[in-house]
Amino acid sequence: MSQHYVFVKKGKIRDFDDIYEGMIPDPIMSSDDMKSLLSNEFQIDAWEIFEKRKLIGKNSAKHIEVTIDAVGDKTARMITINGIDKESAISFAEKLDLSELE
Repeated sequence: MSQHYVFVKKGKIRDFDDIYEGMIPDPIMSSDDMKSLLSNEFQIDAWEIFEKRKLIGKNSAKHIEVTIDAVGDKTARMITINGIDKESAISFAEKLDLSELE
């Protein structure tokens, strides 16, 4: 079943409450590198900048949408992926040593 997943670098952020309380996730990698990785991993074919701090990519054929947060400083800090299954989410997180927020 497809759903949405949010990932941050493993470390200080444990859940969404940490983010709501003002903690900033650690950098994962450059937003350009993350864009390239996500494009290859999920065949993302269209990207747009949203609110000068997010990159949103889509794969219309598979109904997958990804969001890279914190583009302004050119560093990806949080990744949201909609439309993938749990196995794909686990595999993606393991490749980059990321934590899934719930």
